Amino acid sequence: MGGRRTACSEASDNLGLITGTQSRRSAGGRRASVFASPGPRGFSFLDVLIAIAVIATVLGLAVPGYLGYLARRQLQNAAFLLQGDLRLAQQAAIAQSGDGPRVEVCLRPNGYDIYRVAFSSPVDRNPDEVVLGPTVKVANAGQEYHGGIEMNLTPGGFACLIDGERVAERVALAFAGSGAQPDGVRRSVQLGFRGQTLIVDVEPETGLATVRP
Repeated sequence: MGGRRTACSEASDNLGLITGTQSRRSAGGRRASVFASPGPRGFSFLDVLIAIAVIATVLGLAVPGYLGYLARRQLQNAAFLLQGDLRLAQQAAIAQSGDGPRVEVCLRPNGYDIYRVAFSSPVDRNPDEVVLGPTVKVANAGQEYHGGIEMNLTPGGFACLIDGERVAERVALAFAGSGAQPDGVRRSVQLGFRGQTLIVDVEPETGLATVRP
């Protein structure tokens, strides 16, 4: 009996030894795997440089296109404003045909002025003897339309009537009492801004203004 208990005891001790060894190995493996697994890391300097390069490339492609679109829209707004104001001048000329020979649209570097031209003598009604009449509208760059847009009339029109005198350095479009161009010449106003252009044409017979590229 004593011998059997000893054998059983030894077997039990050996089994415990094996189990303990395996437990320690398993725990050691878990500890090793825990310490070996990498934790979350931050961005490296190279990552930041790559991100900056990508953003700069995208902006370099997008910004010029947006600026070009914005300039185009501002130019279109000015062209359509001028087209509407030419129509306003034509209507004013038709409405005051009994008091004066025409209404003029005088261009200047920073805008344009629309004013009536009246007969000096309502009795004689001599078209060569005129005075500056009431102002119809004043359009200033930076207020009515974006500043920096240039307007050039081709071919040259009438010398502007300023303070009762003709000033050759400034030219004007004119509308007769019939609504047509007084001299029957087809004229155009070219608008330019940041390398882009639009043209407003005025038909000589009808005085109709249209916008084209």
